[in-house]
Amino acid sequence: MNKRVIAIAVAASVVLIGIWYVAVFSSQSKSVKKAHAQESAAQAQAASLRSQIGVLQREKVDLPASTAKLTTLKAALPDTPALDKLIDDINSAAATTGIDWQTVTPTKPATFAAGSAQAVSAGFPGGMQSVTVALQVNGLYKQITDFVVKLNGMSRLLDVGSINLTGVGGTAKSTAQITTQIFFVPPAAGSVPAGAATTGTP
Repeated sequence: MNKRVIAIAVAASVVLIGIWYVAVFSSQSKSVKKAHAQESAAQAQAASLRSQIGVLQREKVDLPASTAKLTTLKAALPDTPALDKLIDDINSAAATTGIDWQTVTPTKPATFAAGSAQAVSAGFPGGMQSVTVALQVNGLYKQITDFVVKLNGMSRLLDVGSINLTGVGGTAKSTAQITTQIFFVPPAAGSVPAGAATTGTP
């Protein structure tokens, strides 16, 4: 009789343990696993956010230098011919060196089509345009060479292609025909801004 009671008690205990495992432990175990998974996901997200914050902080530090480079690039390669600014810069160079400049003659823009070899080699595959600008100046040889140096040192990208001098020698003034080329990158490649080609005298 006692053995039967013990057996029944043991069986009941096993059943109770099984019920407890299914109802309590198993459920809690799943909750713990889910919590661990959520914690791992949160840690991964936090690590990703910390990485993004680090990148943004570095970009913030580099922003002034990047902005300065962009400003320099825009000055060198504007999105229009900006001939008025060019004439002001040429006049400033002339005044600094003491030469007399007589004419500035821009031609119509020449288009480097988007994807062309010229545009790609220049680093602007989207297309750019150039304007040939002829200058005639008078001055001493040293003044003219100083003027050319000033042209090359302008914030605007200007390529001096040729210089033809007449009357060189002694203390007499010389006349120089200078052919230059400027560049610009229009917002819509291939479009020529109105009034891009004009002829002016100081």
